[in-house]
Amino acid sequence: MKKLKTMRKTLLTIGMSLFLFSYDGQRKEKQPSLPLEKKATSEISVKTIEGVWSSSCKARNRVYISSVITSAQFTVLERFSMNADLKKMGTNKYELYFTDFPPIIPLPKEMKNWDNMDRKKPVGYFEVIDESRINLTWFGFYYKKTGKYIQTENPFNHKEKTVHLIKCPDTITL
Repeated sequence: MKKLKTMRKTLLTIGMSLFLFSYDGQRKEKQPSLPLEKKATSEISVKTIEGVWSSSCKARNRVYISSVITSAQFTVLERFSMNADLKKMGTNKYELYFTDFPPIIPLPKEMKNWDNMDRKKPVGYFEVIDESRINLTWFGFYYKKTGKYIQTENPFNHKEKTVHLIKCPDTITL
């Protein structure tokens, strides 16, 4: 009986050792879930991320990213609809530059005169984490008349400057 207990203890120790060490002899640490900020390391093409993105595929505020013309179209209910150009800033990092407002949603008074919006200052920035997740940091529109950003609340979560967006199925439309 004592021999059986010793044998079980030995097998348990061997099993735990196999669990804690990988095949190359390196000790495995518990892998913490990485924040969405830093998982991507290799280049992900714009073609791969083309499609509809949102904080939830059931949410009505969305952004469509196009690989064909490297642009994005935002639909933010009760605030604005906007087209933007993408400018590559680094590996999986892009700035968004305002181009125009399609007449889908009535604009707030301060945004009706497009000439007051600076098209040379980014309205936001996004980083591709992987093919199904991006982080979007929202700056707002630079209003030349006052020299300040307006509409600075993130379209997907007004409490956060940076939000995590997921890719929605192709069947979802703007």
